[in-house]
Amino acid sequence: MTPLFAELWLFIDRLLTEFVKYDEICESVIRLVKHSQRTMGDQFEPYLSDFMKKTMSAYQQNAIGSFVYSVEFCFTSYNHKAEYHGLFREAFDFVCRHTFNSVLPTRQDCEYNPDLVNDFFGLSLRYIRKNEELFYKSAELETFVQLLLRCACLESFNAVKTHSTFIVEISKNLKHQVMDARERALVPTGDQAAAHSQEVGYDSQPAIDPVLVER
Repeated sequence: MTPLFAELWLFIDRLLTEFVKYDEICESVIRLVKHSQRTMGDQFEPYLSDFMKKTMSAYQQNAIGSFVYSVEFCFTSYNHKAEYHGLFREAFDFVCRHTFNSVLPTRQDCEYNPDLVNDFFGLSLRYIRKNEELFYKSAELETFVQLLLRCACLESFNAVKTHSTFIVEISKNLKHQVMDARERALVPTGDQAAAHSQEVGYDSQPAIDPVLVER
């Protein structure tokens, strides 16, 4: 597969450069890469960075959901590898920023592009489920929240479903973080426990009833 894909890659690169404005061609190319990547596994890694950069450049020229989805399926496969965290953080920040400022700048744009809304929150859902640390460390988190509010309660069923699922997921995630933080705050360290015992007058040795000793 690798030698064949190496030859295909030149063709893929050209299509995503010269035919970036043709939606159907780009969607077919993204499907080809997706299935190739799943078949190749780790052998796709030499192409990962170039492919991600190519799709981000293409998304800037033609804002279709396939380019957002390309980030999602790459992230799903390689998010566990620390060497790619910078690449995925950069991709997510760019998608948030460009989508908010240029692709879906108004509520009306969100209504007219429900498929893109669905793909965007599908990507966001994947990030928070697979690697919440990358999501919360995004430099565009505030932008993301504004887009989350802008896309609330659309008429499209699929867009609303994905948007709502993300809200449920992040609510559960934040609840667990709050509960964990509360538990850590309630469990005293050894030094804190000793200091507390001294404050309330506890003795480290158990008290012995003199009457019981005499008997």
